[in-house]
Amino acid sequence: MQLLQHLQQTHAVSQLSVDLFHKLSYRESPDGVLALAKLPKWRIEDISFKNPPFILILNALEKPGNIGALLRTADSVGVDAVILSGDGADLYNPNVIRASMGSLFALPVLEITACELLSWLKIQNIKVVAASPEAEKLYWDQDASQGIAIVLGTEHAGLDNFWSKKADEWLKIPMQGSADSLNVATSGALILYEVLRQRRTKLD
Repeated sequence: MQLLQHLQQTHAVSQLSVDLFHKLSYRESPDGVLALAKLPKWRIEDISFKNPPFILILNALEKPGNIGALLRTADSVGVDAVILSGDGADLYNPNVIRASMGSLFALPVLEITACELLSWLKIQNIKVVAASPEAEKLYWDQDASQGIAIVLGTEHAGLDNFWSKKADEWLKIPMQGSADSLNVATSGALILYEVLRQRRTKLD
């Protein structure tokens, strides 16, 4: 109530007609409140990374729900930053925001060019580890004790040519049944939590 009163006093609140409100709202059954906010603009130079750094790179992911789910997982395991590389879904697509359950705004998420990102990773001595079903090393055999950037690509095409050539190491998730792949959000969750498990084990 105090927030509403403050907004009304500063003329930051407007009342809309029902028809206009429903046109602006993405949801079918909105709660009756819309907010206009300035989008956060992160620069990689402004991010405080832990020692060792822990980064997630999403390469051209197309499904907003997968991006949102991965942001939620990244937030849960304590990733320092999530970086989008390549052409993919809009970071602020409503389905990304919904699937992230607020995690989009809880950790640094940025979009920069692949070349700029790789140059920064090299300077920081952060290893680029890519996920692929063609890799030989299993994901739990990957040493995650040093600075690491996990790169995930699309389910149907994998990583683009840039990251396929620039990755330092490759890992895979073992598949025992008839399915030949996992949803990228599920794959990412397994790998990210393995990094967290290894680092907690070393701390203990």
